[in-house]
Amino acid sequence: QVVETGFTVMPNPVRSGKEIGINTSNLPVGNYHISLLDETGKVVFVTELKLSNDLNVLRFTIPLIPTGNYIINLNNERGGMWTKKLMISEK
Repeated sequence: QVVETGFTVMPNPVRSGKEIGINTSNLPVGNYHISLLDETGKVVFVTELKLSNDLNVLRFTIPLIPTGNYIINLNNERGGMWTKKLMISEK
């Protein structure tokens, strides 16, 4: 049996300035560095959150940024890195 590791983003697309949830049920516990990059690779937002055994959804508010396609990177202290696409919409 293959278990996919990684995360899902909800909602996706999301409106600028709204809360987003990252379902991390298959990721190891620990501290995570989360960065949001625009299409040019420029970092537009950074936060750090802690994932524990009893918490499998990390929540934070997307900053007021233009609509478009973005990349969410999650990095942990063990060197793990996970990436997903995110769309910022008007509605």
